[in-house]
Amino acid sequence: MSLPSAPLSKRQHPNKVNKKQNKHTRSATTKCSSNRILISVRVKGSSGHIRLFVNEEESVEAVIRSVLKVYAREGRFPVFGHESGQFYLYCATFDEALKPSQTIGSTDSRNFLMYKKEPQDQKKDDSSRRKRSLKIWLIKFLNFTISSH
Repeated sequence: MSLPSAPLSKRQHPNKVNKKQNKHTRSATTKCSSNRILISVRVKGSSGHIRLFVNEEESVEAVIRSVLKVYAREGRFPVFGHESGQFYLYCATFDEALKPSQTIGSTDSRNFLMYKKEPQDQKKDDSSRRKRSLKIWLIKFLNFTISSH
């Protein structure tokens, strides 16, 4: 049995080194996790909601991208694309869509709704259909009034 060469007070205790290293790593992880929040996003047309952790300083566009990744990973239906520009994100307490450059933490909310934007072509088709139906109605009406006199 051999005795230590130096007294314990002069030797560096291994726990002290670990405490210093742990203190630095602990503060680094605390800084990262202190500004992460758990949000819940309900996607229109899908069942259930998606929960994910995001950074408070993340933009709305980045959050939409994250939600779409989780949505695709879970294999939910209907299948959406991966382009975040095709979606609106609404705060559950506001009536207006959040701006893509706005930070998610500025809303002070944790519940959101995500809607797919209506395609512009579909809106044009709807207006042209209305014009055509109005034109057809007008022609039928005029034909009826002319034939009755």
